[in-house]
Amino acid sequence: MRRLLWLGIAALAPAPAAAAGLTILVSPQPPIIEVSADQQRVSGATIDLMRALSQRAGLPFKFAPYPTARAVLLVRHTPDTCLTAARFPEREALFRWSEPIIRLRLVLLARQDETRRFGKAEQARQFHIGAVRGTAVASRLRQQGWALDESADLETSLRKLQLGRIDLLATLDVGIQGMADKMKMATPRVALVVNETDIYFACHPQLSDDAMQRLNHAILTMKADGSFKAFNLK
Repeated sequence: MRRLLWLGIAALAPAPAAAAGLTILVSPQPPIIEVSADQQRVSGATIDLMRALSQRAGLPFKFAPYPTARAVLLVRHTPDTCLTAARFPEREALFRWSEPIIRLRLVLLARQDETRRFGKAEQARQFHIGAVRGTAVASRLRQQGWALDESADLETSLRKLQLGRIDLLATLDVGIQGMADKMKMATPRVALVVNETDIYFACHPQLSDDAMQRLNHAILTMKADGSFKAFNLK
């Protein structure tokens, strides 16, 4: 009887309402994601790409800057929010995922003047490796038993690499050249490609079917007509 009661309640529970718009949580990564000093305005190639997706989807986007680890937590618990992230098994059930947006490489970066040879991924694990806290990269490598020196953002991680406080930096190969230019440091070199991974919108688990369908339609049509090629994410 109790089971039938619960089934009845579940059947009467309303489905997630169609979103009037989405809040996209972003983490500063100049120049592809720039955040104004008052935290009220965002700009850059990544923001331009997402605005194009918003227009194609007919779904208004509002952008909110947060450190990556905080953004991940907020999206899990805040309706009508998303962030962009790689999709790995340990995070599969935490979000509702869109179609893949772009494909990137997970790399280990070394200083440009680094002369050591790091071998393959298993050999590289013995070195002091940095990563950005809360990112899918950090989550994936920790899941695989890697010891990481984690920082709050990419700029701090790159500074550690520049100063020799870490040997390698694990990250996705997006926005690195632009950030290095902003920091007036030599662009780090790719010491090792660990693998390739797709980037998705990772959204609140109860995001409405309508919002997800609009996102997916926008992604697929922009891929089909080549629109993504207009955005420089280096």
